[in-house]
Amino acid sequence: MQGSSEGQLQIRLITKQEIYAVPDLPLSVPQAINSNSLNELLNQLLKESNPDFLKPKDFDFLAIGELLRQPLIDHLQERNVSTETTVEVEYLERTPAPEPKDSLLHDDWVCGIETSDKWILTGCYDNSVNIWSTHGKIITSLKEHRNVVKAVAWVDKTDPSKGFISVSHDLTGLMWSFEPGTDNVVPQAVLRGHERGIDSVGVSPNSFKNSDRWMGYKLKIMVNFH
Repeated sequence: MQGSSEGQLQIRLITKQEIYAVPDLPLSVPQAINSNSLNELLNQLLKESNPDFLKPKDFDFLAIGELLRQPLIDHLQERNVSTETTVEVEYLERTPAPEPKDSLLHDDWVCGIETSDKWILTGCYDNSVNIWSTHGKIITSLKEHRNVVKAVAWVDKTDPSKGFISVSHDLTGLMWSFEPGTDNVVPQAVLRGHERGIDSVGVSPNSFKNSDRWMGYKLKIMVNFH
């Protein structure tokens, strides 16, 4: 549905970011106003209410709790909202898109990933489990599984020395020991008993139980003895 360029809407601009607050007054705007025009309007209001506001900012806008990605009239009509009432339009400073700092190059598709403070675990389609530093350096690559490694999990994210678990479509999970800062990684136990490939794994907060989901949508819980 296309909004008309004629007619006006009553809006009120609100924000939770007090440093960008403008007077809480109803404003009359064109029905077809969009986020770009709202951004220009808001920057003008900020400049008028705060002489120290010199550099324009980019903002995102929400109406009826959803990001505005089309003319306001269309946004309201698609949600069956009356255009006869004053519409609250919330705004917040736009967060810049993240920029990649580094990349972890693998030989095949990556299925699972989990991070700790300094280390990154990945599981791949080439049956490998890999440990990386957060600076992008490969520490070791392990191929004890005989099929795709679908998921990996630290036993305790705050203490990688407690090891980690990997699960695979070879019907097994492996529990590994790990000495942080070295490539000394050794499988300690095999978790058997699954009838199909395992897709995910999780560890309980006390680290004595782990659960995993396998193809067929069943859950299996195993107790780890330390």
